[in-house]
Amino acid sequence: MSEANLNRHEQRRKQRELEEQQKRQGKQYPPTVTLANRKSNLKTVDEEKEAV
Repeated sequence: MSEANLNRHEQRRKQRELEEQQKRQGKQYPPTVTLANRKSNLKTVDEEKEAV
């Protein structure tokens, strides 16, 4: 593994530890939001072909 990957994993581990510590103290950690990976609201390939 490269050094950058190890560093990223270490950061994630530290972040999880911080979240756990804050939960034990009764603090609410803000939820993380992930966005859907879409650029179009078309659902099928056929709809895309018709739109072109």
